[in-house]
Amino acid sequence: MKGAITTSHEMNEKYEWLDKYYPFIKKDNIIFVSKSEYKLIAIEQYAKKLKINKKDIVFIDDKHSTLRQIEEAGFTAYHVTSFIE
Repeated sequence: MKGAITTSHEMNEKYEWLDKYYPFIKKDNIIFVSKSEYKLIAIEQYAKKLKINKKDIVFIDDKHSTLRQIEEAGFTAYHVTSFIE
C-alpha cells in the first residue's frame, strides 16, 4: 500500500482509514511518500529490495492517472472504491 502525505496528521488519518477498511494489511507493508510522482519509484524499489515479483504486488490509489502509470509498469492496481461497498 502506498500513499502521498505531507503531515503526520494526514499519515495518522490514512493509517486509521486503512485499519478500518484493510485491517489485514500490516503497517510494515504500508509506504507513504511525500509526492505522488514518487509512488512508482518507491514501489519499484520496494519490489526490488524484497525480491518480490511485480505480479505479486497490489497497488491501491485514488488517482486514475497514477493507477494507469503503475499498471503500465507491470503492477496490479486498483482504485480504492473497488473495495468499499
